[in-house]
Amino acid sequence: MRYNYKKIGKRLKEERKKAGFKSHDSLSDYIGEHNYRQFKRQTIAKWENGEELPPLDVLCTLCVPFNCELGYLLCEYDCKTRENTDIQAALGLSETAINNLRFLSKDEIDIIDKLLCSEEFEYNILSKILIYKNSLMHSIEILNKIDVEMKDFHPPYTENDRERYNLVCALEKSLLKEIDTSQPLALWEIQKYFIDMIESIYNAENCEIKTRYKHA
Repeated sequence: MRYNYKKIGKRLKEERKKAGFKSHDSLSDYIGEHNYRQFKRQTIAKWENGEELPPLDVLCTLCVPFNCELGYLLCEYDCKTRENTDIQAALGLSETAINNLRFLSKDEIDIIDKLLCSEEFEYNILSKILIYKNSLMHSIEILNKIDVEMKDFHPPYTENDRERYNLVCALEKSLLKEIDTSQPLALWEIQKYFIDMIESIYNAENCEIKTRYKHA
């Protein structure tokens, strides 16, 4: 496999900074302490500039403070682990979302599992959220248009400025009418659907437990 030195160098620089190594000297000290080989800061600069590739054992050493696998540093994949890369490819989740899921408790995972298994979640909650999101983005787009039209007006005004200002004000009123005034209602509906769905899931579960208990 042919490696892109420039891309690897850029990743090394980004991860060095994220890991708290503010200078090449501080990273050199870490490598010397854990790899028993000292590298000059000029050498590390060459790695980050894509002029040279670090030795394999040094890359393995850096995987610890950078909290990643070797394949990530070599830019074989863009998530920090191969497993996360595979999950991202299958589900389209960000690596942050994948890692957050990993840290959930069994009870929290159980709640998410029940939500995803519910038809109400897809047909009511997600559809309402998408409607609300699209409406909100449309409103933001309208407000940005108004800002663009209004930014050129500064006193003192000429007669032409006043005429154009009146036209812009009329446009503003027209555009504001397009903003979906039902957004708060849509948000309230999402909350209501969500609460109803949670109650429905756990009421059904309680009924199943009671039924099993009766037949026991």
